[in-house]
Amino acid sequence: MRRREVHSALCGVPFTLLSLRPSAEPPSGERVGFHLHRPLKVVLIEMKVNGKLCTFIVDTGAAITVVDMKILGGALDLPPSRMQGSEAGLVGTAEGRPANLELGPLRWPNHIVAVMNLAHVEKFYRQQIDGLLGQDLMLKFRQVTFDYETSQLILVR
Repeated sequence: MRRREVHSALCGVPFTLLSLRPSAEPPSGERVGFHLHRPLKVVLIEMKVNGKLCTFIVDTGAAITVVDMKILGGALDLPPSRMQGSEAGLVGTAEGRPANLELGPLRWPNHIVAVMNLAHVEKFYRQQIDGLLGQDLMLKFRQVTFDYETSQLILVR
């Protein structure tokens, strides 16, 4: 597999769809619970990668979904990613690999993800972070809504 440098805004653009006015009716779609990491205000979700339950940051600034090398890396030896600049941003060396991804009832078999060393991200957030949910998956939906009142991510096809 080819390695390449991957850049992620890591929540540099907090959310692409955010309505300041409550709608009369909540959107219908697949609902997935999330946890708001209060000190740093990032949305965390539980996903399965090849059947293993993992914690992901919902990163609307990431073009592609990233999975930590400890989950998919096998014998990979990648340098740690690093935060860049004054904005929240992540830069690192990545290798593309297929993975079976599950988010609630949604499935993406053999989806190509960027495998990176996210040790620095875990240190920054002071908790286990197994990956970043990127735009490659979110763009499969017509609408993505963060319902903070119910702590649900609503994905409408």
